[in-house]
Amino acid sequence: MIDLAAQKERVDPIETAVGQLLTIGRQRRYVTWEEMNKILPDDAVDPDRLELIMLRLEEAGIETLDEIDAAQRKKGDGSEAPAKARRATRCSRTAWRRSSRR
Repeated sequence: MIDLAAQKERVDPIETAVGQLLTIGRQRRYVTWEEMNKILPDDAVDPDRLELIMLRLEEAGIETLDEIDAAQRKKGDGSEAPAKARRATRCSRTAWRRSSRR
């Protein structure tokens, strides 16, 4: 018989959070840094772990945007969104790591 309590303990909260981000990202093709901050547990701040999470999102074709770019994309005013998203990803990734360590 499978012990459900033991099985629940084995579920990695980071993997659960990444699953949520992937679900959101597949629907919209992006997630925001703010969503990542809210959804990911503090354990995900480890740079190696964070890099793996970012790779999984990129492999799934999911961009990481700041709130301003996401709002523009929602309005349909995202003609420059891919270039902006790449810049935002590079710049915001470092800022996100710094703010998350506090």
